[in-house]
Amino acid sequence: MCGVVVRDDQGMVIGAAAKRVFGSFSPHVGKCIVVREGAWFTQLLGASSWSMETDAINVVCMINNPNAHSLEANIVEDICNSLNRANSGHVCYAQVLGLFCKKRFVEFAINPEPLF
Repeated sequence: MCGVVVRDDQGMVIGAAAKRVFGSFSPHVGKCIVVREGAWFTQLLGASSWSMETDAINVVCMINNPNAHSLEANIVEDICNSLNRANSGHVCYAQVLGLFCKKRFVEFAINPEPLF
């Protein structure tokens, strides 16, 4: 399961999505998939100018310096294509996004009961 939350420049949530991803892959490839899905979702919302923050520094490095022979090359290529289509799009590293938030999102994804 991967989840994406899109916020405007004021921090207000304007969209959220969750998608079940089938398969078996490394955590790094999984994080690449989440970034790709986030980029696609922002396009679906019609955002022409966006930035994405992730705590996966390896993903940011792969986007900035793609390797055509890596396992995640096709996923990174999709991300780069989304960035090129955006008026102003970029992916940056955010040191810690908060394990509490991720845990809560996972709990919500697994258990649709209200958390509060």
